[in-house]
Amino acid sequence: MLTFIRWVARLTSLGTIAVITAFAFGEGTPSGREWLLLAFFPIGLLVGLLLGWWNELLGGAVAIANMLAFYAVAFAASGRVPAGPYFALLATPAVLFLLHGYFARRAAVR
Repeated sequence: MLTFIRWVARLTSLGTIAVITAFAFGEGTPSGREWLLLAFFPIGLLVGLLLGWWNELLGGAVAIANMLAFYAVAFAASGRVPAGPYFALLATPAVLFLLHGYFARRAAVR
């Protein structure tokens, strides 16, 4: 089961990376606030997902921390969080990395 979770996390992370990369080549120059948001999403999320290939707990934690920071900055800037589930859905591989890392570490202790 752990191997299944690991590979689902890895494959979905590749899908997330592909989707984010496809949208990364937008038009215009970002403002200062937009650069800060971009640092957390997509850059921080991508760093976490790539780290997850080598260390599931660290990668998942980095990705989730960046998503939380993204939502916090977006809320602080506009008084609301981005609408819809799409940003959170792109973080699904990070949750899977965390689950795998937790259960793998727990199994190693036994």
